[in-house]
Amino acid sequence: MNGKLTLLLRILLSSILIFLGFNHFFHLLSEEIFNLELLNIFNLNYFADVISIMQIIGGGLILTKKWQVLALIMLMPLSFNVLFFYLKLDPNTLGLEAIVAILNILFVYHNWNKIQTFFKRKLSLKNL
Repeated sequence: MNGKLTLLLRILLSSILIFLGFNHFFHLLSEEIFNLELLNIFNLNYFADVISIMQIIGGGLILTKKWQVLALIMLMPLSFNVLFFYLKLDPNTLGLEAIVAILNILFVYHNWNKIQTFFKRKLSLKNL
């Protein structure tokens, strides 16, 4: 991907994540769009708080080029967890979750060399 397209998609992904995170706390959009009643059914209200905080932090980290790989690694399981949760329980409300998962896959593919080196580093007690 070229630089301008990558920057545009990074801004799009981070703005979606930050907006979704703040939406949970400040109720910017109606709750029917996100169908949070599913979390109430399973008594998972605390989980929505954790997801929202991770979305805000991850969205901010994606904007910085230095911490982008860490944010992608942190957000990949989170985005797929939310995607599969809504896919299984209420597939009609898929939208932003699918966009976040697709953009996350694109950025992991684009930064695959950096992600591989991130996991290949060996830590030892001598380095500490």
